[in-house]
Amino acid sequence: TAWIELGDYPAAMAPLRQAVEVWERELDPGLPEAARPLLALGNVANYQGRSDEAIAAYRKVIAQRERVLGADHTDLAGPLGNLGGALADLGDADGARRACQRALDLLTRMGAGGSARVARYHGCLGEAAAVAGHLGTARVLLEQALTLSESDPAVGGRDYLRMDLAEVLLAAGATAPAGTLCQAVLE
Repeated sequence: TAWIELGDYPAAMAPLRQAVEVWERELDPGLPEAARPLLALGNVANYQGRSDEAIAAYRKVIAQRERVLGADHTDLAGPLGNLGGALADLGDADGARRACQRALDLLTRMGAGGSARVARYHGCLGEAAAVAGHLGTARVLLEQALTLSESDPAVGGRDYLRMDLAEVLLAAGATAPAGTLCQAVLE
């Protein structure tokens, strides 16, 4: 994780791959933390723009957690959201929407539907809508995500939501509000 925190993603890949191999070969894959190195590996691949590798890792994490925890466990929400974001980056709007909606549905069933905890998944759905060219829907979802995220200072990712919303606003020709959001991110 030190390499990840420093932003040296290439240096992080070898130790993460080794950690994944150790978990798969020597440790109990049924332990909840067993998927952590694989999830981190997917995230680092995603940070480097290697979406195909990230998607494969996220799908493997989801399958592993489904086997261990069941298909309705809230611990699936995180990797589902990551998968949705990676699919959106590749232009797979429908796949992104399905993954993000499933994550949101899992958390909503557990009573977290209106909390700041789900802001990320509204944002993910907004990204999927933007990729599909549904800018009005994307704007509503991203604004909703931003509002939810601002209700809890402990929730991170607001700057990503602001940038995603700014991109949607720019695509819709609303340059002044997009500029305001970009300025907020810079500050």
